[in-house]
Amino acid sequence: MIKGGFPVRYLGVLLINKRLIVVDCEGLVAKFTSRIDSWCAKHLSFAGRLQLISLVLFSHQVFWSSIFILPKAVIRLLEQKLNRFLWGGSNENAKAKVAWEKVCVPKKEGGLRFKRLNVWNQAAMLRHIWNLFAQAGSLWVAWVDQNWLKGRSFWQIPVPQSCSWSWKQILKLREVAKRFLKFKVGDGNRIFLWLDDWQLDGCLLDKYGYRVVYDAGSSIDAKLSTIICNGEWYWPYARSDRIDDIQSKLLEVEIGNSDFPIWRRKKGRYTCAETWDA
Repeated sequence: MIKGGFPVRYLGVLLINKRLIVVDCEGLVAKFTSRIDSWCAKHLSFAGRLQLISLVLFSHQVFWSSIFILPKAVIRLLEQKLNRFLWGGSNENAKAKVAWEKVCVPKKEGGLRFKRLNVWNQAAMLRHIWNLFAQAGSLWVAWVDQNWLKGRSFWQIPVPQSCSWSWKQILKLREVAKRFLKFKVGDGNRIFLWLDDWQLDGCLLDKYGYRVVYDAGSSIDAKLSTIICNGEWYWPYARSDRIDDIQSKLLEVEIGNSDFPIWRRKKGRYTCAETWDA
């Protein structure tokens, strides 16, 4: 048997154990270039080029964006190609009449509502965080839960020095993901009392600070199930006004049958389009 090594190609993208660099994305850039070159021989109207960018060119990077945080240089290069094709068509020397960031603003603000690739990339990567909380059942979710989380909260684990570059990039998205993730309360076994967003005022640690954990005689990794008994709220004791304030608001939170995450969008679950729109 021949021993292999990284990088290897799988489903059209590279599997790597290091930071993604520009040269690793040559396949993606080549797809953009070849597609644009094939259209440049045709006499396309501005409206035709607009539709091709929205429906065809943009789709080429969707798969990559859902797997990797793309290098800024690659995103800049792709957007330059899109903008040049939009305004110049077959004329490679044509200058863009409007900057790409202004082209991408909503139509009511004078733009064409194209998607900025870096924002779409970020929205697409949030799917991985949603899958962790939704316990999607994939091998990757099981591996991360076993090797990196180990029963700890996703919001509090440190960034390991030995982890992959991709996992580090996912951890950098935690503050963005917090805007979208909350929990519906059930038995409390999946929810972290202080670290998850499960009540009307959001995360308790963010609202009251670390002092409230000490006042409650609790630990930072305590689960919500520690204050639920027989389907009702039960807080053993209180040491401060902060705890009294929390207890007074518990009755506003309904206890269901089981814990489940909610994505703060219309459907209550993650979709890339709604997340990007937000």
